[in-house]
Amino acid sequence: MNKSYGAAFMIASTAIGGGTLALPLVIGASNVIMAILLLSISAIIMLYAAIIIVEVNIILRKCDSVVSLSNDVLGKVVGVIGAFTLFTLLSTLITAYSTALGEMVASYLTPYSFFSNLNIPHFASFFFATLFSVLVATSYKLVDYGNRIFFVAKIVCFIAMCLLFTPAVRVDLLMEKVTMPALIDKNMLLILPIFITSFGFHASIPYIMKYVGRNDVVGYSRIFGRATILTAVIYLLWIVSIVSIIPLYGDGSFAQIMANRAANNDLPLLLVTLAQKVGHSFFTVISTVFTFTAIATSFLGVLASMYDLCIEITKVKSPSMLRKIGIFVFIFFPPAVQIIYGANFLYLLAFASIALVILAIIIPCAIMLRLLSNSKFSKAGLIFSNVWSISVMLFAGGAIIAVELWNIFAG
Repeated sequence: MNKSYGAAFMIASTAIGGGTLALPLVIGASNVIMAILLLSISAIIMLYAAIIIVEVNIILRKCDSVVSLSNDVLGKVVGVIGAFTLFTLLSTLITAYSTALGEMVASYLTPYSFFSNLNIPHFASFFFATLFSVLVATSYKLVDYGNRIFFVAKIVCFIAMCLLFTPAVRVDLLMEKVTMPALIDKNMLLILPIFITSFGFHASIPYIMKYVGRNDVVGYSRIFGRATILTAVIYLLWIVSIVSIIPLYGDGSFAQIMANRAANNDLPLLLVTLAQKVGHSFFTVISTVFTFTAIATSFLGVLASMYDLCIEITKVKSPSMLRKIGIFVFIFFPPAVQIIYGANFLYLLAFASIALVILAIIIPCAIMLRLLSNSKFSKAGLIFSNVWSISVMLFAGGAIIAVELWNIFAG
C-alpha cells in the first residue's frame, strides 16, 4: 500500500513541472471553461495511454521502456524510430527546463549593473543543466533524495501561495475569462498539445513498475489514476487562482504578458505580475521557490531518463567517469544549440508534445494491436485494451500531432 501511494506521488512529482508555468499562460488568455474541458480530456487520454503501456509489459512479462518493447514486437526499424523519438522528446524538455530556469535567474540578476553586460539566461541555463547532470551521473540516490526535497518544498510553497492568493482572488475576473472574447479563442485547439505535455510521465513507467513490483493491471491503473487526479487537482487550483487574480486586458494583464513573449520573458513576467497583484512581500520568495522546485523535479526526472536511454543504447551498465562525461556532452549538444540560438519555453513544450504522443500513444497502441492480432496474447486476460479503444487512441494521437504540425507550419 505504501509503495502504491509512493509511486503515485513520484508520478505526480514528474508530471507537475513546466505545466504549472505554461498552463496559466495559455489558459489565462483563452476561454477558461473550454480550456479546463480540454485539460480534463488530456488527462484521461494520457492516463489510458499509461495503462496501455502497463498492459503491454504485463502481457510480455517485462518492465521495459517503449523503445525496448517496440524493438521486440514491431522490429528494429520501429525500435530505432522509438529511440530517436524518445531522445528528441527528452532533449526538447531539457532545453525547455534549462531555458525556463535561465529566464528566472535573469529576471532577478539583470537589473544589477554587474550582470547587465552578461548573457545571464545562457549562463544560468548551462549552470543548472551542469549541476543537475552531475547529480544524475553521481548517484541515483542523490536524485531520489533531491526529488523528495524538491517535491515537499513544492507542495509547501503551493499551499502557502494558495493562502496568500485568497485575499486577491476576484470572482469577477474569473467570470471575465468565461464571458469575454479571449485572446486565443480562435486557436483553442492549438493549446491542446501543451495540455498533453503537462501529463507526460510515461518515460518513468518502467521505473515505477520495477519499484512497485506488482503484476496487476488494475492495481497500476489505480496508482496512475491517483497520480493523474492529484496532478489535475493541483493544476486546476493553481490555474483558477491565477486567472482570478490577473485580468485579461489592461495593465498587469494576460494581454501584456502575451505581448512580451517575443522577448522570451513571459515566465518571469507572470511571476512578477502575480506578486504585484497579491501585494505580499513574502509572495515573491514563495513563488520563486515553487517555480524552481516545480521545474527542478521534472528536470531531474528527464535527465535521469535521458541518461538511462544513453546507457541502454551504448549497453554499458557501469560506465566510467570519462564515459559519463562523454554521455552528457552528447546529451547537451542539441539543447545547447537551441539555447544559444534562442528558445521559447511554451513553444518547446508544444513541440515536445509531438514526440510524447508518438512515444506514449502511437507506438504503444501499435504494439498492442500487434499483440491483439496474435491469438496467444489476445486471450491473455486484457482488462482495458481492445481493438476499438486502441483505434480511438490512435485517432486521438494522430489528431493531436496534426494540430501541432499545423500550429508549427501555419502559425
